[in-house]
Amino acid sequence: MSIINLDATGFKEREKQLEEKIELPIPNIYKKDNHGKEQWLARPAGNEKAKWTEITEEEYNDFKNKKAAKAAARRELKIIRRLNFHISQFIDIFRDFQDICFENIKKYPPEMPEKTESDFYPENLCYRTEKGGLVRSKSELIIANALDKYHIPYFYEPAIFDGKIHPDFMIPESIICKTVIWEHFGMMDSPYYVCDCLTKIKLYETNGYFQNDNLICTFEYRRSEENQGVIFDSFEAESVIRRFFLPDKK
Repeated sequence: MSIINLDATGFKEREKQLEEKIELPIPNIYKKDNHGKEQWLARPAGNEKAKWTEITEEEYNDFKNKKAAKAAARRELKIIRRLNFHISQFIDIFRDFQDICFENIKKYPPEMPEKTESDFYPENLCYRTEKGGLVRSKSELIIANALDKYHIPYFYEPAIFDGKIHPDFMIPESIICKTVIWEHFGMMDSPYYVCDCLTKIKLYETNGYFQNDNLICTFEYRRSEENQGVIFDSFEAESVIRRFFLPDKK
């Protein structure tokens, strides 16, 4: 997920649609008075030697509307191409800026929060990260080490929503312009755990945290006779970080 989703794909698709509309052949038409009776005529466009053939009033009006639509498409295409030029320039500038920011993050990493460890059942914190912090599970250890590797500051299990919930990781606004919560659900093979998981996600949504925006949810479940299981590893953790926090660094 990018900080800002910048691309000109929508404009390019519209440009293609307009070009196709403009290329549609529409015959030349005109209306004349033939001894007090209106007559509608047409001939192929670009062929001055072709004979005019009589058409119905309905066909004449249809061709007339198509010509008007074609003229409007030309005007819109002119505007779209100007916008495409300016947007492409802006995208190049913005991506250069992102590259500079990424390099600066590596050279001058943001200050880590003074306290990142959890006060929530501290006796169950049994896995030590490479930076010396303590977490509860091997999967959380993977996430914490991956965040540290990319110099992403975080709080581990902070109390939020008046202490109702302790998210696994909360990433402050120092990397992207919003606070992000990362929850890892590691026992999706348990029906009771799944119910708790859905309740937790619903609570996040009620408080303005939505998946693929400011809420990251990763999952795993153990192998059984019925399925192969889903294992969470460092490759997946780093892939999530690059996609979510470091666009264009996949």
